[in-house]
Amino acid sequence: MFRRVCMSIVALTVVAWLVAPATAEVIYFDGFSRPQSGLQHLNGTAPEVRSGTLGGSSTATWLAYAGPDYDGAPVEWDHSWQTDGTQAKMAWEGDPVQRMAWLPFVPQSGQVYTYSMRMNNTWAGNNNWIGMGFFKNVSDTQTPYFSYAAGPQIFERPMGATADQFSWSAAGPTGNGNSDNMAWGVKGQHEFEITLDTTGAQWSTSFAVDGGATYSRSYTYTVAEGNPVITHIGMGNGGGRMLVDNFTLTGVPEPSTLALLATGLFGLLAYAWRKRR
Repeated sequence: MFRRVCMSIVALTVVAWLVAPATAEVIYFDGFSRPQSGLQHLNGTAPEVRSGTLGGSSTATWLAYAGPDYDGAPVEWDHSWQTDGTQAKMAWEGDPVQRMAWLPFVPQSGQVYTYSMRMNNTWAGNNNWIGMGFFKNVSDTQTPYFSYAAGPQIFERPMGATADQFSWSAAGPTGNGNSDNMAWGVKGQHEFEITLDTTGAQWSTSFAVDGGATYSRSYTYTVAEGNPVITHIGMGNGGGRMLVDNFTLTGVPEPSTLALLATGLFGLLAYAWRKRR
């Protein structure tokens, strides 16, 4: 009788675990709160959280643009990725060269990833954009990795002094996928978010600005495109003055994965109970 009661308690515990909402695990977080005096290069520093799980790396450090200047001159502080103890920034250089900052990341199947960050493009000129997203085959910090041939990405560019324009792109390894640039919003600081769902045979992605209040789009990769090849997560600019904070990547296992683990646990307990009889 006692054993049956114990088994019932275990079963109820497993059920409660299954119906409870899955908890997001933080893979990377960086609020850029460095113990420093004055400016510091972002390159070579470690994010505040680097769990080493779900496709991240426990030894990751930022690979961020730190020079030389595009015209061959020595690097200047306002032409490189830097932190001031509260945020990271990349100042406008006046040229269209992309200046990137990366962390290694290879997504796993069966997860729902959320990449979020606060960004502000303080430049008022048209076409001087900033962006964030997932990337592949990263080897340096200046090659134009933002393109329709990479993974999910979201962009913002100022349209004069009072308006921002938002766009996204998503592509598999065999094609250009889809993109648009049809949303407008008030110029200023915004919360950006990209969700990458790898739980299905064909991955899907969604994009939101300010929780979807300013901008919201979604896309599912086709069989012809294939799922994107991703090796890094990052951010960068193409002429815009970029201020960023609260860089966050989380992952949540799909419910079927949790159910499978729970079923296995319950089966092992049942087997042990029968054997003891």
